[in-house]
Amino acid sequence: MFNNVHRFSIHSSNLNHVRRDQINFNMVQDHAALDILSEAIADVGATHNSAERYPPPRCHSETQQEIKADILQWCCSPSGNANVFWVHGPAGIGKSAIAQTITELVESKGLLAASFFFSRNNKKRSNVTYLVSTIAYQLACKVSELNDAMTRIIQQHPRILDSSFDVQFRDLLVKAYQVAVELHGQQWINCLTRRVIIIDALDECEIWSTVQ
Repeated sequence: MFNNVHRFSIHSSNLNHVRRDQINFNMVQDHAALDILSEAIADVGATHNSAERYPPPRCHSETQQEIKADILQWCCSPSGNANVFWVHGPAGIGKSAIAQTITELVESKGLLAASFFFSRNNKKRSNVTYLVSTIAYQLACKVSELNDAMTRIIQQHPRILDSSFDVQFRDLLVKAYQVAVELHGQQWINCLTRRVIIIDALDECEIWSTVQ
């Protein structure tokens, strides 16, 4: 089997080598979830540091001081009771600039889990379909236990990224957390404590009711 071959690779394959008895070899990529999710969001450009959004809007250092302080206090407080901090206001007052500035500050403190910036002017960034896959990819990059869990889920459901928003959310986020606990226990959960997911411009999502 594979006599005199060289310079080749095998990914996520099941190989059968049969003579008298069948021997099964299961070859699984350690980073299958990262590879698949990375390919799925390659040209979406919805993260805070995406080239698609460069240069992003930011707050001037002397503006929006009060709201920035309130958000940062919430992000950094381990005893906070509210799981969601919602910033709302009329269009054009600088909410996206606040979101970008806070995302960069939170990232510098090691508290950023993921980000997604919707835009009605971009077909993919206005599509809720890419929200889960973009967030899942960032989580898989940061937490190896979640990457393992997502890899297992994708192997069991290879077309998961063609599924509805509800199914993707359930399997790649909620179920992935549960599978990671089954595989690795609960010690790793501490690395997610007070990690923040920042989503901007929900009102620019095409299917607003789905996000709600």
